[in-house]
Amino acid sequence: MRIKGGPNDEAVLCTADKTFTVRLAESSNLKMLGVSARTKRMRPDSEQTDEVWIAEASATAHFELVRSAPRTGTLATILAARPYMGGEAAAEEDAPGEGEEEAATPGQRSKRRLTLAELENAVQASAAELRVALRDSRALCVDGRWCGVDAQLELDVMEIALAQCVKHEWPLSAVPVAECVAGCLEQATQGIDEAVVRHCLRCHSTLARAAWDEWVAASSAEFLALEPRALCRFRARAMLAECDAWPRERFMEAWREGLPSGVELDETTLEGLAISLKPADSPAVDETTIQSLPVSSLPLTPKERFVALYGVKKVWTMHELAPYVRDIVEPGKKADTLVLQFSRRVVAMDLSETFVSRW
Repeated sequence: MRIKGGPNDEAVLCTADKTFTVRLAESSNLKMLGVSARTKRMRPDSEQTDEVWIAEASATAHFELVRSAPRTGTLATILAARPYMGGEAAAEEDAPGEGEEEAATPGQRSKRRLTLAELENAVQASAAELRVALRDSRALCVDGRWCGVDAQLELDVMEIALAQCVKHEWPLSAVPVAECVAGCLEQATQGIDEAVVRHCLRCHSTLARAAWDEWVAASSAEFLALEPRALCRFRARAMLAECDAWPRERFMEAWREGLPSGVELDETTLEGLAISLKPADSPAVDETTIQSLPVSSLPLTPKERFVALYGVKKVWTMHELAPYVRDIVEPGKKADTLVLQFSRRVVAMDLSETFVSRW
């Protein structure tokens, strides 16, 4: 259990698996009773008892703990500071700059890759929540230090890996990792190495959301089952990296054609990656467009998050908003409550609901 400082002097207390915001309650009716150390039990040889002394005190304020979501926004910044470039570039990227080993401030620490212990000190999240965030961020551990993988390198690796699956007719439910690695290295461009191939296969497998120990062990697995939803999401990310706005029909057609045989298109995998903009929102286009909008690009504070969302699209449904607010909803609360705090509900004649900005 440890207390970690945060912005605006706000602190959080982290247990092994939960995060709490530490708040000062300015008023309190708290009363404390303390029993004197002179108190004794009833004498066994009689009904006589010793006198009990009680001290009473009251407090005008106290600190309270409120369960909160882990604040892992700084993790993305730290992981992106020195992304893994693979191959020969790895040694250069791993080497700390002058004076960085002694760096003490978060800003200085972000210039180099951090160990898990250093991340636990730098990120306002419990140890368990930090591990979940590392897994979901597709972070890679290199010589005991954590970093993100260069986006283009990840796309290149998965393109080659999927081509190997097609070439050798490997079932996506049982890809032989060692053989896939060997095939990727034969076709590799500069920067692709065994570590990043194994990591990318793991992050797009059915173990991508496994418990921490199982996820870590997956990097040395003999076989991995690639997860169809993850492959759909990978292909969508690759297309949006090429162009951040597509005519909807063209996007869907290219997306479908880019998926391996046997993988069915799942449009829900666009959640948190892109949104549909209708002509009313984008007068410059003649049809609905698919616009890139990754959750990772949005502000972390609720108000700023909603300002950004309504800046992109004026009218949202709850189904569309949910993926973009899920990460900032406090534990035990519903997304609807947060949405209504910063949005105004509009009910149409057919009773359908949409949401617009309060500002």
